[in-house]
Amino acid sequence: MKMKISKFFEKYGDRLVQVHEDDVETGDYMLFHPEERFIAVDYLGDEYDVVSVYEQVDSDEDVAIIDNSIEEHPFKVGYYIIKKQS
Repeated sequence: MKMKISKFFEKYGDRLVQVHEDDVETGDYMLFHPEERFIAVDYLGDEYDVVSVYEQVDSDEDVAIIDNSIEEHPFKVGYYIIKKQS
């Protein structure tokens, strides 16, 4: 499901997984693509969903897609990890 990042936080913010501790560059929840892709790989599975974040050229707001994909894409800027609903 593709949605603007503000809508993503509104809908899934309570399920975000902390992946860093006090990171001033990305915050505690975002992983950079491609530099931290190897961390996102650790979350692929039954407990978590990997959310890809894409920069939008025609908009001020990034887009999030819950796709469990760590594939290359020219506009992908990072990942969020969310807990799957039980």
